[in-house]
Amino acid sequence: MRAVLFLIFTVCLVLPGFVLGRDPSKIAETNSPDGKYALSATMENETTLLIEFKNKSGKTVGKITVSDFDGNDRRSGITALWKADASAVALNIDRGANISDCRVAANAKGSWVELPLPKEPVQKVRKAGNTQGGKAMDHLSAQSWLPGQRLAVSYTGNNGTEYGLVFQLVRGWKQHLEYQQTITVKGASSEPRVVNELPCTFHVFAGETEGAADGAGVTAQFKNPSGLAIDEHGNVDVADRTNQTLRRISPSGETETIAGTAGEHGTADGAGKAARFWYPQGLAIDEHGNVYVADTSAKSVRKVTPNGQVSTLAGGFKYPTAVAVNHEGDVFVTDSSNHVIQKIAHDGKVSVLAGKPGESGAKNGHGEEARFHFPNGIAIGADGALYVVEHSSIRKIDGKGNVTTFAGSLEEEGRNDGTGAAARFWGLTAIAADARGNLYVADHELKNLRRISRSGVVQTMRTAEHNDLPLQNPMAIAVDARGRVFVADQNTSTILLVEPVDISETTAK
Repeated sequence: MRAVLFLIFTVCLVLPGFVLGRDPSKIAETNSPDGKYALSATMENETTLLIEFKNKSGKTVGKITVSDFDGNDRRSGITALWKADASAVALNIDRGANISDCRVAANAKGSWVELPLPKEPVQKVRKAGNTQGGKAMDHLSAQSWLPGQRLAVSYTGNNGTEYGLVFQLVRGWKQHLEYQQTITVKGASSEPRVVNELPCTFHVFAGETEGAADGAGVTAQFKNPSGLAIDEHGNVDVADRTNQTLRRISPSGETETIAGTAGEHGTADGAGKAARFWYPQGLAIDEHGNVYVADTSAKSVRKVTPNGQVSTLAGGFKYPTAVAVNHEGDVFVTDSSNHVIQKIAHDGKVSVLAGKPGESGAKNGHGEEARFHFPNGIAIGADGALYVVEHSSIRKIDGKGNVTTFAGSLEEEGRNDGTGAAARFWGLTAIAADARGNLYVADHELKNLRRISRSGVVQTMRTAEHNDLPLQNPMAIAVDARGRVFVADQNTSTILLVEPVDISETTAK
C-alpha cells in the first residue's frame, strides 16, 4: 500500500511537516477555493513524491514530482497556498532534514502546469539574511499572493527581516521577476542578543558543490552530509545522507567512499560498495575503529568494520538519528520519533535507557520517568555521562539513569549565551564532546555553533572579526584530539574546520 501525505491549507505560515504512513482511512485532500480541484500527494517509491491535481470527476489534470523526499522524516510535509480565484497555487515542500522547495503551478484552461522559479535570484536572496536577533528560518516559502497575479516568495533572516522576491504571473503562465523588496516582519524580535564570544578561525575542509565525487579538499562532493565522527588517526567519517554512503576524509583532506553506492539506498549488508544505507545520519567510532551508523529510514543501527564490512547491529527503531559508543562497546541511540534513548549492550541486547516509547514530553527523572521530545543528538562526555540534545535543551543522563537538564530550557527557545539554565537554544541538531569536558553543539535554526564548558558556561563560536560563522544548516559536529571542531553544513554540502583561538588550552594533555 502506498503511503499518502496530508496537504494542509494555510494562509501564509509554513507549518511543521507530517510523518508518512498514516491510517489510510484518515487520508485528506486539499481543495481549491472554488471546489473544482483537489491536491493529493503519494509516495511513488521510497524517495519520490508525486503531487497530483484532480478535477471534480477525479481525473488527474496536473502533476509535480519531488525527488529525494524522505517521508520517514518527521519534518517532511507540504503546505499549500491557493490564490483566491483558484488560478494558481504555491506549495512549500519540506523534503525532510530541513530541506525545502517552493513550487508554483497555474491553471491553464483546466490543466495545471508548474512554473519554473528563477533559482539564481532566490539563492542570492536566501544568503542575504544576517544573524542579529529574531528567529532563523532555513527555507524559502510562498508567503502571500499580491494584487495583479503576483506571488511573494520570501526568506526570513535571523534579524526578523523578510527578504522577498515578487513574481508576476503573465500570459502564457510564465513568471517574470518583477522586483526585489525588503519587508520588516511584524512582531519580530529586536532585542539585543547576549553573546559570550569564543573567537575562532575556520576554513572549508572538504566539499564545495553538491555531488558524489571523491577527491582532495574542495574537489570532493557531498549531498546533505548529516553525520560526523573522528577516529584515533584523525580520519573524519561522514554520513553522506542523500548519497546513501559512508565517506572518509583523511587528515590531509582526501575523501573516499568506504561503504555504500551513491544514489542507491536499501538495507543490504555486505562489503564496501555492495552494502546499502537508507538516509544514514549520526555516526560514532569505537576504540577498534568500528563505525556505528544511525540508519534513519532503515530504522536500524549499522556497524562498519575497519575493512568496510557492513552489518546490521540492531533494528526495530522508529527513527534513529544519532549514536554514541563507550569503552565497553555499548552503543546508545537517540530513537527520535519514539522519544527515547535506547541502549545496545555489547552482547547485542537492546533496552530503553531513558524515556518511555511513544510518549513525548519535557520532564526530568529516572529512567522511564523522564520524557524527551524528538531527541536529535547524543555524545559521551569526559565524565562518562550521556549528553542528549533536543530542540532547545541539553539533557544529561548519569551512570544511574538519572535525567537532568544540563543547559538550556525544556520549554523556552532563545538566542542568549549564559550558564546552565540561563542559556537558550533554538534548534539543536548535534552534539560532540572533547577530552577536557567541553561540549559542542550545532544549532540549525540560529545557524551557529556553541561551546559549553564543564561548568555549563555557554559561548557562541564566532570569527575573529566577531561575526557569526558562515553556516546555513549545520547538521553534524565532531571534535578531534587537538580540539579542532568539524561541522557538516547540509545546505552547502561542505565540511568546515573550526579552530577556537584557545585551542591549546582545550587540547587534552
